[in-house]
Amino acid sequence: MGGANLRREEYRDHKIAPVTVVSASGIHVRIVQGYVDGDKECVFVRKSRIINIDGNEQENLEELVNIACWLLGSPCRKTEILS
Repeated sequence: MGGANLRREEYRDHKIAPVTVVSASGIHVRIVQGYVDGDKECVFVRKSRIINIDGNEQENLEELVNIACWLLGSPCRKTEILS
């Protein structure tokens, strides 16, 4: 869900807009995750280390699991404010 989605009716009660970006260049990948907290008017960002996927099959598997953990992890908080 991006910031523009907060304007849609079904997200009217959501006050936090999470964003995930995958940056890839050649054999390097980095995951950047962040969210906009509308109440605090702040942007929070965290990033993975630069992940090299040019190793042998076993090394690549470990790195792909690392990427999957970043992308498939559960949110750590609710995005909606309950009345």
